[in-house]
Amino acid sequence: KKKNTIAATCLNESELIRDFVNSVENKIDEEFNDKYDYEILLADNNSTDGTQEIIRDICEKNKNVKA
Repeated sequence: KKKNTIAATCLNESELIRDFVNSVENKIDEEFNDKYDYEILLADNNSTDGTQEIIRDICEKNKNVKA
């Protein structure tokens, strides 16, 4: 399978980042899971609200998410 990368930048997204990742994964599973492998790349832009820690936690629990 080919691998696609979905990249997103984040700035103070602590309240939304988990929902974003879940929404992207749900859409991929619905539409493309049988056709492609994927990764979600999250780039933090020096957040001050704990976004970096949440991204690290998501990455530890989900092999498809990278920081």
